[in-house]
Amino acid sequence: MMKADPIAAVLIVVANIAVYLVERAASDPATFITAFAFVPYDVTHGIVLAAPSPPWPPLTILSALFIHAGIVHLAGNMLFFVAVAPAVEAAEGAPRFTLLYFAAGIGGALLQLAFTPESHLPVVGASGAIAGIMGAFLIRFPAARVVFGLPAAVVIGAWAIFQFTSSLPLISGAAAVPGTAYLVHAGGFAVGVLASGLFKKRT
Repeated sequence: MMKADPIAAVLIVVANIAVYLVERAASDPATFITAFAFVPYDVTHGIVLAAPSPPWPPLTILSALFIHAGIVHLAGNMLFFVAVAPAVEAAEGAPRFTLLYFAAGIGGALLQLAFTPESHLPVVGASGAIAGIMGAFLIRFPAARVVFGLPAAVVIGAWAIFQFTSSLPLISGAAAVPGTAYLVHAGGFAVGVLASGLFKKRT
């Protein structure tokens, strides 16, 4: 699977860790998180928080990709990422891999925004982008053994089904509640599957 060093993947991991260290070093980490978190209500209503929050609310969709609520949140995301990212980067190439990563992160956030535009709950973390990389891995390496000798088609497929079914209450109009952003995961995964499928068809 490997053709070259996964430079883009390494840089993404380093960036996430670096931002987390800055976050923890802030005088008030909670305020730092709030400043860069993606809040659907703020985006739909054009609410700009005080600096250092981005001056244009939609930019928080990007900034939130590098913000994590704690060390467990960061470690969990990076663990999933490093499990699949090197192989996907080798298959797609660094430029397309990077594009896919950010497109999935943005796509996941936009799906959350579409169904919960009035939500005041902050969304943070790289999980939407990572879900996209997992989707790409599924397309590129469906038979690869990933967990307990099971193929990616089974493991990642089951994970994806759980994300989509868990998103159904929000799609049906239920109010967003604190916890896992299933819609972000589902949207990011869908972008990864579609983009990688398109890339694969063109190569």
